[in-house]
Parts: sequence; structure tokens; C-alpha cells
Amino acid sequence: MLAVVTQGNGTVEVTDAPKPTVVEPDDVIVKVTAAAVCGTDLHFVRHPFLPPTLTLGHEFIGTVVETGTQVHHVTEGQRVLSKMFVACGRCKPCRTANQPRCAEYRLFGGGILDGGQAEYVRVPRADFTLSELDASVSDQDALLLTDILPTAWEALVKTGFQSGATVGVVGSGPVGLLIAQLALARGAAAVHLVDLDQRRLKQAEKLGAVRVPPSAFSN
Repeated sequence: MLAVVTQGNGTVEVTDAPKPTVVEPDDVIVKVTAAAVCGTDLHFVRHPFLPPTLTLGHEFIGTVVETGTQVHHVTEGQRVLSKMFVACGRCKPCRTANQPRCAEYRLFGGGILDGGQAEYVRVPRADFTLSELDASVSDQDALLLTDILPTAWEALVKTGFQSGATVGVVGSGPVGLLIAQLALARGAAAVHLVDLDQRRLKQAEKLGAVRVPPSAFSN
């Protein structure tokens, strides 16, 4: 199969890689129909520390083509959305939405587990990792739910945001823009976005935010 893999020298390559197989009984194999490139992937490439030939990508959706013997809630032929990570789903960190502290936490394409920028991907702990995806949701929209939109949502929630608040966001990249949209949708009085990139600031303004240019901080 084709896969986007690291080369260990600051570059990536689309190359032939072995098609994954079920290793553990709670694994499934997903045929990837869409995958995204995250800024984290770019960090991995620019500052190479991942194993050479590791497949990148932690934002993907697809169709289940094979299941292990202990998979109970995911079935072959199901269209699914994957979390960006794998965790046990049972420990206290998992039960309190603090999965990075789970002893089994692994990021797809992040060092140990091959990611989803490939034709197929192995998904461990499938019953916890995968969610059924309704046919009414497009691939493009679904990709937002794998990482970037939950990240923006968590950032807003952890600030203690309440309707009527004025919000400041430093950085109007994709996550910053989504934070702005979420805040406005939840009743923010105003959202101010700070960035050095005028193109991104213009996009923020189109979404209803107040752009704060670098000149506002000059002496």
C-alpha cells in the first residue's frame, strides 16, 4: 500500500509499505478515505526524532475492513472516525478525560503507532478509539472532528469561558480561528485575535473576530 513515511532526516516520502494486519484481538483495520496534515506532523518532519519509515498522520477517517475477535462495537463495512490517539478507555485518566496520562496512550504517527496517512491503518483498542460516522457528514467536515475542533473546544472550555465574555486568542491559525468561531457561537461579546500574519487576521475578521495587528504592540 502507499503511505507517507518519515525518512529520519527532515523529509518524508510516499512509498510502498506493508499493509497492516490485526495484531491484537481488539484491533481493526481501516481503509482510509480521508486524512489531514497537522502542524504537529510538520514539527515531526522539521525536527526529526521519529523512527525512519514511520507512517505519519493522526487525523483520518475511513471504512472498517477487518476486525479482531474481541471487537464488539465496531463492524466491518462501518464508516468510522478515529480519535487522534489510542488509550485503554478504562483507567481513571481515561474516565476523567485525561487520556494522555493513560499508561497505554499512543499518538497515531507519533513514534510507536503508524498513522493514517496511508491506504490502510491498524487501530488498536478499536471499540474505544473509533466512532461510527453518519453518512450525512462529509469527509472534509468529519476530519475536523478527529483533532482540530476538539482541541479548540477543549482550549475554550478549560479557560472557564462563559457567554458574554470577551476573548483574546494569540495565534490565528486553524485552531485559533476555530476557537474564535466557537466562542462567538457560544455568545462571546467579542473575540480579539493576535497574529503576525495579515492574511490570517483578515480571515479572522471575516469570521466576526476583531483582528489585532502587530503594530498594536509596537513601542
